[in-house]
Amino acid sequence: MAFTDGLTGIANHRSFQEELAKTFETAKRRKRRLSLMLIDVDRFKQYNDTYGHPSGDIVLKRVAATIRDCCPEECLPARYGGEEFAVLCPDYAPDEVLILAEKIRESIENTPWPERLVTVSIGAVTFQGDVGQPIGARHRLGQCAL
Repeated sequence: MAFTDGLTGIANHRSFQEELAKTFETAKRRKRRLSLMLIDVDRFKQYNDTYGHPSGDIVLKRVAATIRDCCPEECLPARYGGEEFAVLCPDYAPDEVLILAEKIRESIENTPWPERLVTVSIGAVTFQGDVGQPIGARHRLGQCAL
């Protein structure tokens, strides 16, 4: 079973979901924070339609590499699907995950692109590790980041 995305070389959706489940349970049990980012490449369909899928693949590879390079070792960057990426950040406070999100956003925007500027939109959310969080909190963690 593959754990990395074949195109980008970072974690794939399945391995991300498995790690999210484990890390969420650990954060809940230890009453620790867990932050999550969801990243979407802006106007990616238009990019593919205009410049072709091979150029779109280059964008996805470079975006993934930039996300990976910006993330500290304790974070897990993953391709969530299509032009969407996710980053799991254990023990990150809301301000820390926002600083990392801005670093990623700025790095992608400042990358030299062959066809046109590429930008991303990023949503972030933090689970605070409270015991009183309802059962569906993990699902809502992902939905809130969207």
